[in-house]
Amino acid sequence: MDFVSRKTGTHYSALLESISAKNVRMKDWLSLDSTRERYFVLRHDVDGDFATAMKMARFEYDCGIHATYFLHAHRSYFDWTPDSSGFLDALHKMQDLGHDIGWHNDALARHLEKPQTVPVLMGIRRPLRFLRENDIEVKGCSCHGSKICKDNRLSNNDIWIENPFVSIAQRGTQDFTHYSLLQFGLDYEAYFLKRTAYLSDNHGGWSGGVGDEIEPFEVPGKVDNTVRDDIIERFNAQPWGMLQILMHPQHWRAV
Repeated sequence: MDFVSRKTGTHYSALLESISAKNVRMKDWLSLDSTRERYFVLRHDVDGDFATAMKMARFEYDCGIHATYFLHAHRSYFDWTPDSSGFLDALHKMQDLGHDIGWHNDALARHLEKPQTVPVLMGIRRPLRFLRENDIEVKGCSCHGSKICKDNRLSNNDIWIENPFVSIAQRGTQDFTHYSLLQFGLDYEAYFLKRTAYLSDNHGGWSGGVGDEIEPFEVPGKVDNTVRDDIIERFNAQPWGMLQILMHPQHWRAV
């Protein structure tokens, strides 16, 4: 089995083979010294197509690769019902395959949609409680690029006091409560982790960069594999560093 990008035609197996670095889990990133060796992490923001995400998890296991799957609690695949055994069984299987589960944060977006009835705190606590009460370990989160946040010149990450892209002065003008990741047992936010290279399949194309080229937010990807090849080639040429790869399962198909 393999996977092919619906827009760029990239083969997942070829992408993995092109990276000259050690694969590590995202939760282990904080304890690693990336000034001694090259590492890369795989991050999957599951905005949809959970079935493909499960197939990818098995494929990665067969390749000896570990990834982190960030789940969006307000997508149709996320089963909140008390007897959601099929969904939860799938998550436990992911963990058994050596992958981690994370939370794809859209708490601020939910609050902006219903400011009088859905506080930010509810948007954080509810999905984390549901997953953890069902024996799903969650150590980190990743920000979802919600349209309502962009329309208000905000980000779902603006709820965190650890956000390095927002100044104290800016935070003081925001009309919602801010929290610490540590209050909810979260060790990291994917965008806050230090990275020397970044590759994303945002909108199905490729974007990212190396060093100072890396934007603090997602930009639309280009249907141009030279972008992908250039980033990986320059990362591989570094004596040390950390490459973060973001993939959305809905942009890929099994072959």
